[in-house]
Amino acid sequence: MSLHAVRPKILGFIREDVSAWLVALLVLLVGGVLTGLLAWSTLNLFHHQLRQRFQLLASERYSRIEERFEDQEQRLDGLRRFFANSDSVSRAEFDGYTQPLLLRTQAYSYAERVTRDQRAAFERRVRDEGLSSFTLRELNAAGQLQLAGERDEYVVVLYSQTQSKLGSPLGYDLLAQPLRRATLDRVDQHGGMAVSQPMHLVSIEPAYARGVLLVAPVMQRDSQNRTTTKPYGYVMAVISMRQLLADGLPEASR
Repeated sequence: MSLHAVRPKILGFIREDVSAWLVALLVLLVGGVLTGLLAWSTLNLFHHQLRQRFQLLASERYSRIEERFEDQEQRLDGLRRFFANSDSVSRAEFDGYTQPLLLRTQAYSYAERVTRDQRAAFERRVRDEGLSSFTLRELNAAGQLQLAGERDEYVVVLYSQTQSKLGSPLGYDLLAQPLRRATLDRVDQHGGMAVSQPMHLVSIEPAYARGVLLVAPVMQRDSQNRTTTKPYGYVMAVISMRQLLADGLPEASR
């Protein structure tokens, strides 16, 4: 009889010591696969929950922005009717009406249409009302207000109530800048309210200077056809995109 014990074999050809390694390797592989599947399932669930949360937040913010724009439209329409139903509106009356409306709005303004022939008399009248340095202005290449050039027509900011510490751009000609001119053209064509493309807002602090104008026409009481008669003036809400998107929303956790 041999001195060395004969090692038993599994299935008749795999020795016991080898089979133990195979079983351990098989268990390791199965465990790795199961762990991978569990990790993949957990990651997939996390991404699904993340997408749901993002969609919920996006929907909530969209709803808030939509509500705020509707609120802005209602306020601006009220200001438009205030002008349309008055024989005249003084600067003090404008300030008194618009100051309570400045929530989530950088400024409210009223701009009046002025022709080339009316310019000198218009500037003189406003100066006589107390604004001794008033003149028609436009933006130069550096973004600074300067004396407006000669044109056939102007739409001049006459009244403005603002939150900005930079003051109001009184005398600014809206027709001197293409985006503002395009917005007024759409108002004239449709006879109703229009919103501008995003633009740099004049005389608004840099942190809030990117935004849009919401513009409504002010017509004469006896104007029968709004699509053929140009408004004599416009009321505007100056809306900061940052303020519109973020104001009143919860701060991100730190």
